[in-house]
Amino acid sequence: MGSPRENANTAKLVEKALEAARSVSGIETELCQMAGKKFHHCTGCYNCLRTGGLCL
Repeated sequence: MGSPRENANTAKLVEKALEAARSVSGIETELCQMAGKKFHHCTGCYNCLRTGGLCL
């Protein structure tokens, strides 16, 4: 999203869009707040394949 802050204006706008999508029968949505999460690049260790998608 556009802002690193949780529940900032961008998150509010995305939530409104997700609400509209949920109004369609059979559509499920989830807003994942990524603020404060640590991401690392892939090292090619293939642990994700051995652990069902979890990177260790």
